[in-house]
Amino acid sequence: MRPTSIKRSDQNQLTVTWDDGHIGKYPFRILRDMCPCATCKAENDQGGSMLPIYEERKYQISGVKQVGQYAVQISWQDGHDTGIYTFEYLRSLCACEECKA
Repeated sequence: MRPTSIKRSDQNQLTVTWDDGHIGKYPFRILRDMCPCATCKAENDQGGSMLPIYEERKYQISGVKQVGQYAVQISWQDGHDTGIYTFEYLRSLCACEECKA
């Protein structure tokens, strides 16, 4: 399965249309909190940062680009851009009602 379209549907979520016709909703906060890069995974495994302070720029996407034929890389406004979301992983993060069920 592959995305056929990725759009910022509003200021806080991506809408991904998949080649099977599914339309997935991805809140920025979930995408960032579930970032698959080694640094974020280590931080999550250790219970997060010592002072979990909400930073607006941390949860704002500055860009999305395709990586090969298997993933997308999301760049965040705070400069973080090392997370590569495989299509399979991205689909698993879908927050739509159908996928939550």
